[in-house]
Amino acid sequence: MKKGILAIFLLLAILSIPPAISEEDGSVCMAYFYVHGCHECEVVEPYIDSLEKNFSFLRIERYAVDDNYDLFEDIRKAYSAHYGVPIAFIGNEWYYLSPEEEDFHEKMEELKSSIMEFKKLGGVDCPVIDGALNFPKPVCVLEFYNFTNENETSFVQKLENALNENISYVQITSFDVSEETNKTISRNLFNTTHQEFFSPSIFVGEKAFLADENNFNKIVMEAKNYSKTGVSSPEIIYEGKKICIVFFYNPVCGECRRVKEKIDTLKLKYPLDVEEYNVMTNNQLLFQYYNAFNISKNERSSFAIFIGNKYFYKEEQISALEKEIKKYVGVGLACPEPSKEGNAEEILKGFTLLAVLAGGLADGINPCAFATLVFFIAYLERMKHSRRALLSIGISFSIAVFLGYLLIGLGILEFYYTMEGIGVLSAYIYLFAGIFALVLAALNMVDYFRIEKEEKTILQLPKFLKKRRGRVIKILTERKGILLLSFLAFAAGFAIALLEFVCTGQILFPIMAVIKSASPLKITAFAYLIAYNIMFIIPLLLILLFFYIGYSSEAIGEMQKRRHGLVKIFTSLVLLIAGIYMLYIALFA
Repeated sequence: MKKGILAIFLLLAILSIPPAISEEDGSVCMAYFYVHGCHECEVVEPYIDSLEKNFSFLRIERYAVDDNYDLFEDIRKAYSAHYGVPIAFIGNEWYYLSPEEEDFHEKMEELKSSIMEFKKLGGVDCPVIDGALNFPKPVCVLEFYNFTNENETSFVQKLENALNENISYVQITSFDVSEETNKTISRNLFNTTHQEFFSPSIFVGEKAFLADENNFNKIVMEAKNYSKTGVSSPEIIYEGKKICIVFFYNPVCGECRRVKEKIDTLKLKYPLDVEEYNVMTNNQLLFQYYNAFNISKNERSSFAIFIGNKYFYKEEQISALEKEIKKYVGVGLACPEPSKEGNAEEILKGFTLLAVLAGGLADGINPCAFATLVFFIAYLERMKHSRRALLSIGISFSIAVFLGYLLIGLGILEFYYTMEGIGVLSAYIYLFAGIFALVLAALNMVDYFRIEKEEKTILQLPKFLKKRRGRVIKILTERKGILLLSFLAFAAGFAIALLEFVCTGQILFPIMAVIKSASPLKITAFAYLIAYNIMFIIPLLLILLFFYIGYSSEAIGEMQKRRHGLVKIFTSLVLLIAGIYMLYIALFA
């Protein structure tokens, strides 16, 4: 009796175990992206929750863009989804779910219908698995025909147009059966799929169709049946050795993604062994290959392909790449070797580092920043403390300005990183930064000529902020003990940094864009920001040194006035270079 009861409990326990979520059991998985604190996301959340309640077979994986910025950037561009959050991805489809859009409720109904369709298809895997994209998946179509036959070529062109019009993600690979190698591939493909050979032929997935008008609609409908989930081509068996290609690309670069798709197509046609590297994380290796192939700066672009002793770096060179591949069909080709040495920091240590250091210096000698410490010293002179004691107060003040400005810079950098992944505006961020820098460069040149005419400059701290800056410094320097003054100096430094930013931000904003464009890794960007702020603080420390060795605030102020015009020219030059660089990144990179 006891054994029988125990057996019943074990049976109930086994039955109560929830089944694993997979495509085979009809489960449907959706990825939903949102941002913390996003009003639209909060409005949509109840709708997302209702989907889980109404569809027991639906699994929703939620991703906060705040914590998954790179993943969101990758999936948005992979799906060609030119919108921000809230957004959902399911199979090969995506839905922008902004409640402010007029068709929001229609979109929700479309999503519900699509979920049911995926269920009828047997379910669908998650768009993201283990942090990597699993979708979108193309509908793979293989075409075997004689390229010199006009009738066959005309039919194939018509078919390709229909497939591209009806299917969002389609990958078409063509084989010229007039070449013996491709004819052999075709026969092997029929054998592996257990179908009777015929030619010309079209493969949609593993199903073959005779390429003629009678099968035109059948081929299109077969391909459309896979449009929601995609379908892969049957494995192509090649005879002969592998041909190695080394491919460097940036996954967020539009041209790079197009080239990658073309290389994936070549992999279907030839026995390729493609070694792929992300330039964001393999800069050192890339420059080692540049050195090995003696590639000049003018021959570098957003991607690089190395095969044998040849190098390709333009999208229009893919046909030349294919000709190069054909030379080694049957004999194979080993991977090219990089040089032992490479300078991955060449570009960064060249223009970027120079721009960062020059920008920080220009910001530090900016009249707004310069005048702040001169005023500060003027108040210190009224105090009856030793110069050594006053120097410690000044250093405390300067360190606080440094840290306050560092925090502002971090905020701007985070703004650039965030904007790059959210919304249509991200595509124009460097364009805006470049135009902004050029406008400020022009205004600084105008200020130079106004200074020569002894007229007021355009770019300066507003009067009401000048007054507040003076009040902060006056309160700070009232007669108190050294320790208390040092503490107040440190606290006031943050306030002064914020007040100065209204004026000094004219340089900081464009330079932060330069740093962001050259620094996909945030740790690298932070290092550049530290360098910028060190240069920013050096003029302030030098002024303190002059004060310590005996210069008065009047003498230091007079030095600043005499060089006011030169500072404007230097600032204008830095902004001009940064602006041109940003426009180049926006329009040509």
